[in-house]
Amino acid sequence: MVWAKLEKFRCPACPLSLFTTPGDWVCARDRTPVFINEKGVMECGNGNHAGNVCKWGWTCGSQYHKGRFFVADLEGFVFATSQAQELTDQMGAKWVAELVRALGKQFKKTSSRPERESARKCAHLNFPVL
Repeated sequence: MVWAKLEKFRCPACPLSLFTTPGDWVCARDRTPVFINEKGVMECGNGNHAGNVCKWGWTCGSQYHKGRFFVADLEGFVFATSQAQELTDQMGAKWVAELVRALGKQFKKTSSRPERESARKCAHLNFPVL
């Protein structure tokens, strides 16, 4: 498995992310960078927290979240991935295609639409200090 750091990545669980600047994601529990592999597995930088994308909680700090963590749906995550040009450039189209296939399998195994409020605290945007 090949791991990619989630940098300059839009919030996959927020409809307002199209209007916000993509950011660098960190683990909400230990503040380490968040990584993803081509199998759709997320992991924090120190390896203490890991899980499938379909169960990972996200918050980007927008008004939509109101401080809560939401699980992304398949369409939201694939859209965020499609907007992450640097991820594709760094990892390659084959890696991204394998990720999208893995996500399709993950989301078919879960309910048709995950409950937004049930997301556990996982990742949030690391806002730069100005």
